[in-house]
Amino acid sequence: MTERETIEKALIDGLQEKGLYREPYKNQAEQYMTLYDTFVKLKNDIEDRGVFFTSHTGLQKKNDSVGLIIQITKQMYCLLDKMSLSADTQGKIRVGADL
Repeated sequence: MTERETIEKALIDGLQEKGLYREPYKNQAEQYMTLYDTFVKLKNDIEDRGVFFTSHTGLQKKNDSVGLIIQITKQMYCLLDKMSLSADTQGKIRVGADL
């Protein structure tokens, strides 16, 4: 099972455990997974190019992915909170909003 599949399953299991696996929570879980996919792409970009990179013109530029990944992470935590779920220190989804 991929990391993405594990996270998606944990979201669904958490919502089912709370009796909330229905709209609008199902939609919020889908939004979370879309943000997760974006997070992974941004993380890979930062790993590939670094925080700063040399542009095609030869100038050092800040990688915009750094700021975007912070915004995406905040949105992900916000969605977890709205679904009354949280992530523990190992990144596993927990029932309850103990953020």
